[in-house]
Amino acid sequence: MIDFKKEIEKYRPVLEIDEIEDDMNGDDIKDIMELISSLKRDL
Repeated sequence: MIDFKKEIEKYRPVLEIDEIEDDMNGDDIKDIMELISSLKRDL
């Protein structure tokens, strides 16, 4: 059974959009865009 108290203790908030943009550099964004484009072509 899930122990919600333990799960809440492990919780870490996700980064805000501004923080994510600061953490990612241009190459990462390019890689993500290429991956998305590839997935769209496969649909």
